[in-house]
Amino acid sequence: MAGKITPLYVVCSPFRRVGKTLVARLLTEFHVLHHQPVTAFDLADEGPQLSDYLPEYTTLSDITKTLGQMALFDRIIADTDSVKVIDLSHRMFNGFFSLVTKIRFFEEAQRHRIEPVVLFIIDVDPKSSAAYGMLRRTLVEACLLPVRNKADHQELTEKNYPVDISITAMHIPLLQFSLMEQVGQAGFSFADLWRLARDGHLDESDEELLIWIEHVFWEFQQVQRLIGIEWASITEMSTRYYPHARREQQRNYVPEEVFKFAPKKHRRAPRMEIDQSGNAVVAMLQEAGAELRSTKERIDQLEIEAQTLERRAARAEAWLQVIEEQIREKLIGPKLNK
Repeated sequence: MAGKITPLYVVCSPFRRVGKTLVARLLTEFHVLHHQPVTAFDLADEGPQLSDYLPEYTTLSDITKTLGQMALFDRIIADTDSVKVIDLSHRMFNGFFSLVTKIRFFEEAQRHRIEPVVLFIIDVDPKSSAAYGMLRRTLVEACLLPVRNKADHQELTEKNYPVDISITAMHIPLLQFSLMEQVGQAGFSFADLWRLARDGHLDESDEELLIWIEHVFWEFQQVQRLIGIEWASITEMSTRYYPHARREQQRNYVPEEVFKFAPKKHRRAPRMEIDQSGNAVVAMLQEAGAELRSTKERIDQLEIEAQTLERRAARAEAWLQVIEEQIREKLIGPKLNK
């Protein structure tokens, strides 16, 4: 299917106060800094919420009712240009993923070049490991990535997570308490702080926080590479800071271990260098196959257009099934009990 890939991030955990909203804020402002259109969806039910920090980019969503579910999922599918970020409440965790699986939403999203990325905030509680394992078994069409945020590495390994946490998890470094207070203030913006640094107007007292932000943004870039998105390096946005980004950029690869978290179609071996003669052969093959690809793209487009009505009908049927089940539970069930 022609067109660029746009990510759909779902930031989640079955527990509260593990940093979901902080990660969702950082993701949203990261894409704002890259001049990418971004829409965030606030599915939290306790403050402070994502909408409190980024009201201009955030839509409040209620998926406890069918109309709210349809409004959320249909809007995500309809908007193929914007990056989407969902801040999922711990209370909505089970219901959200149950519904996503039932209506095969992630599969539908991929047909529209929307790549689902589930960022699971891991915790030392055994229930967190169980919830993560459940998602690994059921979300075959999404990239599922564990995120370490404030969690102790030794405790996590002892809880038998089904991954090598030290190698493969995204890591959000621990912030000092004073800096956490600063970023928790109403009106604070990670993007504004970054712009001040870029323009050379940053106070020395903010340098530690800026380096922390840079580390997190670099981690986000690795996730983008994992799903096939290559944007300008964050080191191009500044002239003074970020030795971490410069050092890591020299590696210019995603560790092989990380690819087991991607959907099957993205799993591959690390890049291998190609010599000059190999490049020449590749160029010849590309030129010879240009016309064939053009024809195939047109055929693919016709097939997509032919399948549009079929997909809409399937989605409508899925929603009707959900509505029917809710009617039975709320109306018919109580009458039978009487």
